Amino acid sequence: MKHILVAGGAGGVGEAIVRALLDAGHRIVVPSRSAARLERLRNDVAADRQRSDRLITITGDIGTIGGAQAIRDRIARDVGRLDVLIPSLGGWWEGGLLDATPAVWDIVMDEMVRTHYVFAHVFVPVIRAQPEGGRYIGIGGGAAYHPIRNSSLVSIAGAAQLMLTRALRQEIPEDAVDVLELVVDGPVRTRDSEHLAGPDWLAAAEVGRIVVELVAHGRTEDPSTRTSGPIVRMRPRERGQGVT
Repeated sequence: MKHILVAGGAGGVGEAIVRALLDAGHRIVVPSRSAARLERLRNDVAADRQRSDRLITITGDIGTIGGAQAIRDRIARDVGRLDVLIPSLGGWWEGGLLDATPAVWDIVMDEMVRTHYVFAHVFVPVIRAQPEGGRYIGIGGGAAYHPIRNSSLVSIAGAAQLMLTRALRQEIPEDAVDVLELVVDGPVRTRDSEHLAGPDWLAAAEVGRIVVELVAHGRTEDPSTRTSGPIVRMRPRERGQGVT
């Protein structure tokens, strides 16, 4: 059993990752500013006492240095070690690039880039200081590679997020922290996007299954993925293939 911090674990894709990791027998810590989202997550696993006992939720703001440090200190006190860090952080924005005001730019970059920097800044030193090291698995989207019309800021932020992960990989010895990035190269069907999902959308549970493999082995042999160094990309499904 590994001790895993999933930032964004109360969000759409994040909660599927949390469920998959709990099913695999791990102990999971999920912080969120939203007590309501954490309660929804806890209600999902409450019927299973063994899973419920392995889910630790913390109300707090992991997007600020002070908030992240407070969460770090509580984890050190109540949980102990951390073996794996998984930032599943981000959001969405629609509008033309030149229509975005500087204030909107700041909001999107803060939510989609700065939070990843704060997370890495506060928590990577925790697992790096452990004799056995640990693993960092960033979760990103295909917008990092492909500009999305009318969502340009998401693409720009996604590219910055991906480069942050690559920079971590370059700067930190692999025997201290194994840094990986899972790029979900297509839309994901979550409980909140179920009404919008098409037949070619990836199911959130599939993302969770790949994360479980990366946690266990640092790699995956799943045919829906392709790998380039530390970057693992999940391909969108062909139309008509369906999802589970």
